[in-house]
Amino acid sequence: METAKVQKISFEEVEKKVIEVIKEELNIETVNLDSTLKDLDIDSLTFAELLVNLESEFDTEIEVEEALNVQNGDVKVKDFIQAIFGGLNK
Repeated sequence: METAKVQKISFEEVEKKVIEVIKEELNIETVNLDSTLKDLDIDSLTFAELLVNLESEFDTEIEVEEALNVQNGDVKVKDFIQAIFGGLNK
């Protein structure tokens, strides 16, 4: 019986994919890493949709809510990417 190898995903790959999904979900051309989720009008519903899309892209469950205070709205895109990366590479 073969065991599945867990492939670590690089930070650059995660960053690229997260930005791609945000741009697609919000229908925008550019994403500034220092923008907050609030700046991009990402509410709790949009946040949930982003997570579902990212889980589909990475084919795994991602739990980042605990790493981010999403109710705060001051979470920057770069912090969101770091949380996704951390969730994928536990």
